[in-house]
Amino acid sequence: MTQSTTMLPPKRFEVYKDDHKKWRWRLISKAQIRTESPQGYASKQGCLNALKVVKGLMQDADLVEL
Repeated sequence: MTQSTTMLPPKRFEVYKDDHKKWRWRLISKAQIRTESPQGYASKQGCLNALKVVKGLMQDADLVEL
């Protein structure tokens, strides 16, 4: 089941199949892709596992001003 884009939260992670039938994730903010998985995954579960790792790492990320 897909949701109407008007009902989607403005900040979200999306999981989808790419043109090569590989699973990928992407971070959406204000209707723009901010970052996405650097590789495709053979299984949806593999993609979700990678996304879980990324989300966990980001909790402890520091802000560095350059």
